[in-house]
Amino acid sequence: MSGSGGGSGYHPSARAQFDCNTGTITTNLSTINLAILSTHSVGDILQVEINATGALVAVNGNGQILGSIVHVNTVDIKQCINNGNNYIAKITVINTPACTVNVRGI
Repeated sequence: MSGSGGGSGYHPSARAQFDCNTGTITTNLSTINLAILSTHSVGDILQVEINATGALVAVNGNGQILGSIVHVNTVDIKQCINNGNNYIAKITVINTPACTVNVRGI
């Protein structure tokens, strides 16, 4: 039996550009500091910053990094921050060791 010819393979759909003013993302934090996570609750608000290594991170009010934000729009959000936009990450779910946040502009 022969295969079907003419197929061009899988082509992922193009992702939409993140809008700096209205865009939001929901994602699990990566490289979570569990000691810091234990001091937080659902509903807590974290600042979103670019750290010294260039990673997008969620930082609490004490300046401690809770975890990294890794998402398909991370590069876009970093560009928005570099252009003067500010973002927060609201903790929506804690299921230790996982923590889900909703990132939006302020």
